[in-house]
Amino acid sequence: MKKVIVLGCRDTGLGVIRDLAAKNIKILAIPTEVYDFAHFSRFVAGRTERMSPSKEGAKLLDFLLTIRKDWDGALLLPTNDFSVVFIARNREALLSRFLLATQRWETVSGILNKARLYQQAQKIGIPTPKVHFPDTLEAMIKKKCDYTYPCILKPYETHKFFPLFNRKSLVIRNFEELAGKFEMVQKNNLSVMVSEIIPGADDCIYNYISYIDRNGDLAAELCMQKLRQHPPGFGMARVSKTIPIIGEIRNQSLALLKSFSYHGFSSAEFKFDKRDNLYKLMEINVRPELQDRLFGAAGINFPYMTYLDHSEGIKYVPQAYKTDIYWIDLIRDLHALFRWRKMEHWSCSDYLTPYLKKKVFCTPLFDDPVPFVVKCLILIRQTLKGI
Repeated sequence: MKKVIVLGCRDTGLGVIRDLAAKNIKILAIPTEVYDFAHFSRFVAGRTERMSPSKEGAKLLDFLLTIRKDWDGALLLPTNDFSVVFIARNREALLSRFLLATQRWETVSGILNKARLYQQAQKIGIPTPKVHFPDTLEAMIKKKCDYTYPCILKPYETHKFFPLFNRKSLVIRNFEELAGKFEMVQKNNLSVMVSEIIPGADDCIYNYISYIDRNGDLAAELCMQKLRQHPPGFGMARVSKTIPIIGEIRNQSLALLKSFSYHGFSSAEFKFDKRDNLYKLMEINVRPELQDRLFGAAGINFPYMTYLDHSEGIKYVPQAYKTDIYWIDLIRDLHALFRWRKMEHWSCSDYLTPYLKKKVFCTPLFDDPVPFVVKCLILIRQTLKGI
C-alpha cells in the first residue's frame, strides 16, 4: 500500500492531500496549527489530534516513532515551515521508520534563514532588495540615516517570527516605530533585517517552481505569477496563474539551489523592480506551495512526483505545462473584495477575468464540502478577532 503522512493541514495540506489521493495513496493527516482544516477532508484515511511541531515537538516525535507498524515506510511530507524544521532537525531518528523528502538541517537552514539566503544570492550575483542586518539598537541608531520609509522588518526565520506577530513581516513607517519593533523582537531572541519595499503591485511577483530529484537532476519546472494577495501588498496569494518560463529567474533559482546542494521541491519568489528592470529575490520555500492545485491543473503533480522519487526512484524529464490557468482562493478573494476594494482599485473586468478563464479553486466545495465550510468559519473568526 502506498502511504504518505501529511504534516500540516491548511490550504497547502489540502492541495497535497487531494493530489496524492488522486493517485490512490493512503493518507494520514496530522494538523499542526489552530486554524488547520484539511484533515476534515474525505480523502484522508486517518487523522490525529493537533500536534504543533514548534511547541509540542517531543510529543509529535514520540507519536511518529511509536505509530502503528503499517505506517512504516510512509513518506513524511511537511506542508509548512514549522514541519520542515521539525523533520530536518529530527531527520536521523525519523529515517528509522519513514521516507523523507526533507534534507538535512544544514542545507535547509541556509535557505530558510533569509539573511544567509540573501548573502548567498548576493555572493553569486543574484539581485535582492536593499537590506540591513542590525544586531543591536545602538547599531541601528548609528545607521539611522541609511533607512528609507516605509520599509519592512523581516525575520531571518519566518517560522519563529510568525507566532509572535501573526504575519511574516512588519511594514514600518518611521524610525521610532522601527526602533520599538526591533526592541520587541530582540526581547524574544529573534534576528531580523530591515528591507526596502520594492515598488509595484501584487502582479509584479513571480515564482519559479521546480523539483530536483535525488540525483540532482531537474525533473519538473513551471513559472507562476501572483495577481492578488490577501491582504494586498504583503499577504498570501488569493489569485495566481501559470505563465511561460522566465529564463532570468529560472537560471538564478537553479544557480542558488545548486550553491546550497539542494534537491527536492522548491518555490523561489521574485519581485520585478521597474526602477532597474530586474527580478529581485524575495524568498525560497522548500515545502509544497499554497497553489499546489494549480500545478496539478497545469500538468505537474509535485506531491506524487516527490513520492515516486523517494519510494521508487522513478526518473522524470521536464515536460511542457499548461499556461494561462488561474488559481483562485474564492473565500479570501470575496472577503478581500469587500474589505479592501477601495485600496486595490480593480476594474470590474480585471477582477472577473480569472473567473471567466480556465481555473482551479484552492478549496473546492462540491466534492469535499467540510474543509470549505470549516475554512469559511475560520476566516469569519479571524475577521472578528481583527487578524
